[in-house]
Amino acid sequence: MIGPTSLLRVVPVPVDLVVTDLDGTLWDGAVGTHPLTLAALARLREAGLPVLAATARRPAAALEVMTAHDVLLPAVVFDGALGHDFVSRQVFHRAPIGRDAAEAVVHEFADCGLEPCLNIDGDARDFLVGPQPSTHPDHLAYNAGRTQLVDIVEATRRFDVLSMIICGGDRRLLAPVQEAIAPLADSAITIDRTYGGHSLSVRAKGISKWSGVEAYCQLRELDPSRVLAVGDAENDLELLTRAAYRCVPEDGCDAALALATLRIPPARVGGWATILEVIGMSERRDHAATSRHCPDEHRRR
Repeated sequence: MIGPTSLLRVVPVPVDLVVTDLDGTLWDGAVGTHPLTLAALARLREAGLPVLAATARRPAAALEVMTAHDVLLPAVVFDGALGHDFVSRQVFHRAPIGRDAAEAVVHEFADCGLEPCLNIDGDARDFLVGPQPSTHPDHLAYNAGRTQLVDIVEATRRFDVLSMIICGGDRRLLAPVQEAIAPLADSAITIDRTYGGHSLSVRAKGISKWSGVEAYCQLRELDPSRVLAVGDAENDLELLTRAAYRCVPEDGCDAALALATLRIPPARVGGWATILEVIGMSERRDHAATSRHCPDEHRRR
């Protein structure tokens, strides 16, 4: 049974790093970033506690949406394939899909009647699209200025592919290809909060958002055993599993909620700000009445 709890000083040891998903976690697509969340970010910045974003978005899209939401954070993008500090403009992590594996994955997509978009880096046109992309038309329109039309099989032989993606798809069509590529690459199917339906993102085998977190910790000489992670979706599961403390919005997916050490209010009401109380930085109890502490069987260290 999950019941209310006092949040002040939930964590027993200091936190070195806060890692947060963006869409649906730090902000809500319909209402933007809540003032309480912005204030919490400012408080963490003043205290010198680093915050790292972790998202499936590409670098340009992550920067654009963070700027629109009045937030600028270093980020792990492409679900863990690339780490980019937007302040220092430093790339601190890079893990492309192997070229043989990438080609094989594209063939598996084709066998399922689908064609993914490919993400690369180091080129102004870093969004590679074949003749019959299966992603949502609005996704193509959004990336039109960065698009390079290619033969995607040949592209896997020429470029280091960081990730592949289909946005706004039908889960029933995406699930078979996810199963088919499992021996070749890691992937996640998530609810698409931008284009509707579901998205399938693909990354190198063994790579996740946590891979970028470890690289950032090494760069900044932080202790990866002292990470507080905030996430809500299937592509956050590895991150949540590895973090010492796991905050999940109450409207997150079931798999993420099962890993939570603390369930927090949704992004639309500024639930992210609850972490100030979790790490003992706030006397405020505005959210305490609506937050839930998970039972012992869900506390996985």
